[in-house]
Amino acid sequence: LITISTPITCLADYYSTTGNPIPDFTKDYVATNPVPGAAGGSPYGMRQGKWHKGIDIGTGGTVGEPSLPVYPMTPGTVVTVRYKEPQFCGYRVVLGISSPWYDGYEATGRGNYVIVEHGSSNGYKVTSLYAHLWDVNVKEGDYVTHSTMLGHSGSTGNSTCNHLHFEIRANNNQLNPALIVSFPPPSNESYWATDFGVFSGLNTLQPEVEGLSFHGDLVNKVFDISLSDGTDFFNPEWNIKRKDYNKKIFQTPDVAPQISLFDRFGPDIQFIPYFGEKKFELSLLDTFYENIKDNNGEFKFAINDLWKNRSGVLLNEVYDGRPEIVSESERESGYEDPRRDHYTGLSITGANAAIGNFYLKVGILFTKLVSFLGSNRIFELMNSVWETVVNNGIWEELSKNILLLVPIIMIPFIIYLTKLIIQYNSGKKTSRAVWPNIVNYFATLFLVAFLLGAPNAFGDLFKTLLTQIDDLFAYALNQNANEVSKSSDLDNVYEATLWSKSVFDPWCKGMFDKRGYDELYTMYDQNPDHKKLIQSNENITEQWPEGEYRRNSKYVTGDIQIPIGGGEIVRNWGALAWSTQSIYHIDAVPNQFTYMQTGESWPLSQLTPKNPSIYVDNFRWLDAKLNISPEFASDSTYNNNYPVGDGDTDAHKYSDDFIIYGFEALFMSFLLAPLLYPIMKRLISLMLIILISGRLMLRSIICLFKPGDNEYHLLANIKKILKPLYHYFWWSLVSFIFAILYLTLTGKFL
Repeated sequence: LITISTPITCLADYYSTTGNPIPDFTKDYVATNPVPGAAGGSPYGMRQGKWHKGIDIGTGGTVGEPSLPVYPMTPGTVVTVRYKEPQFCGYRVVLGISSPWYDGYEATGRGNYVIVEHGSSNGYKVTSLYAHLWDVNVKEGDYVTHSTMLGHSGSTGNSTCNHLHFEIRANNNQLNPALIVSFPPPSNESYWATDFGVFSGLNTLQPEVEGLSFHGDLVNKVFDISLSDGTDFFNPEWNIKRKDYNKKIFQTPDVAPQISLFDRFGPDIQFIPYFGEKKFELSLLDTFYENIKDNNGEFKFAINDLWKNRSGVLLNEVYDGRPEIVSESERESGYEDPRRDHYTGLSITGANAAIGNFYLKVGILFTKLVSFLGSNRIFELMNSVWETVVNNGIWEELSKNILLLVPIIMIPFIIYLTKLIIQYNSGKKTSRAVWPNIVNYFATLFLVAFLLGAPNAFGDLFKTLLTQIDDLFAYALNQNANEVSKSSDLDNVYEATLWSKSVFDPWCKGMFDKRGYDELYTMYDQNPDHKKLIQSNENITEQWPEGEYRRNSKYVTGDIQIPIGGGEIVRNWGALAWSTQSIYHIDAVPNQFTYMQTGESWPLSQLTPKNPSIYVDNFRWLDAKLNISPEFASDSTYNNNYPVGDGDTDAHKYSDDFIIYGFEALFMSFLLAPLLYPIMKRLISLMLIILISGRLMLRSIICLFKPGDNEYHLLANIKKILKPLYHYFWWSLVSFIFAILYLTLTGKFL
């Protein structure tokens, strides 16, 4: 009945070049190429696992500069203008800034754009969109013709090069522009090279797969992750330094200081529970939800929405080229997928992670405590307290009062000196016994006056000396360290080294099926000493015998690169999983869309569109762990099947070892307890060193009152206060040896 009474039959599908009719624009319009003479490049339709709603027209030129002018395809009225500054161009070309627009996923991707309404044709309201513009020369309400320049093409928003993203809609339904506008044959497709990669199987993905769903966005979780900036009670301001380092690495990785992964991401690590993924039928509720999101919160409805028959997955809009989850019908036919197999309402992954993370957090806390007490941070803290005391006027007032007492202080010396002279004249004392005492007194008096005027003199000297001692041991630990703890900034090397052994190694085993960090390098890693996570890597770029299946998860997950400054990168799946728990995560695969708010905001990497607390790279390490790859039947087709087996090319069943390795981290951290003995002895010496100026002042004043007492002689005073420095060095050496024994024995025996 609805079909008979309403002219909607041609609205059912604008995704196809055949089948349903399209509006006949030629009755009312002459539609022309918006960039005259330019060729259509990246086509309308499925592209890299996502639906591309328009055509990309390559315009050439230099990113960061205006390119070819853009004109409306046919006359109309400008209804929407979204424009800010052209310097926000090339999504990561200028200062790593993406688009100035952060009012939704779609708007972010378009950059500067214009929408023109062309009236109605055959009952359809027709609009066209022109995105990624360098500048905009029109305003909303302007009537434009074929000769009106809308602006210049550019690379604003999510764009790697100058081009125009061009869309046409009829009654807000997408239409393939190639059916309306004639474009010259592409002469150069390299401006979007990622569309024409080896993974040609992407072209076989079905266009009815959609991404938006109420179910997937708001009901089910795929991961349970909380992002951290790495600060804590022990390091309340470390995020300032961490942010500075990460900013330098993001903007100028080759000249940035080389720092450790620990310095980049911090010690607050957790087991990440994975709840699986599922493909399901999209309901009418999902359609309404998608319409609202597509229209920036405004509800839109078309009658054909009532019988849309589509499918979706929980979180499928992730990295380009990620293989699809098998459908329920495929699963019933015998197809396998460990991601789908793990999806169940009774999954205990989260419970295992909760228990494992409790053990892990206690282990992290104890390791932090040992590292904090064993570092020079307490010296810095107490030294700052001492500096506050001497700089806030208290010391100045004390100095004035002591100076007022100098005449009184000298009375005992005058009496003592008179006694010495009498004894000398009577022959009871020689000059050798008299003059040293006189010199000692005046030297002590001078020292008191010096300390009253410069109370920090000795503190600054010993601060430099103690820092050199700690840096010496940190430098020694750096020599045999890997990228987890090795850093040009020696402040955290001691803590990072202990943390790596007590916490990070068990965490890697719990996350990656009993594999330690040293076993998790990627197939792209060139260091022959590094062990690699086994991934399928069969040749899928050339023809092979018919009927044979090949798999290549190495290509699917890509060549991850985690920068650490100095031009150095890390290719390790454990490092990637760790980094995705930090707000300072940077996309591990070059040429990914990087979403960044303007100013000093983080993150500097792609978040999944449906969950702003999950990075896209989470799916990379998961797929690497599961060895996910479709069954390629040829270099251009594949089956959506991921059979689980024991071979190198087979996918792996998802499993977790959170509880046992969380407990191992707890146990390993408690094995640090013996270090507390030399650390506490060192700490006592440290406190005495901090008070060195005050103690020397007190003993010197006693010497002035008791000039004949050898216990408070100047040399005895200096020897007394220097003794803690010797003890500090000794107990630092002992604690360093204990740490080396811990690192060695836990790896071999415990």
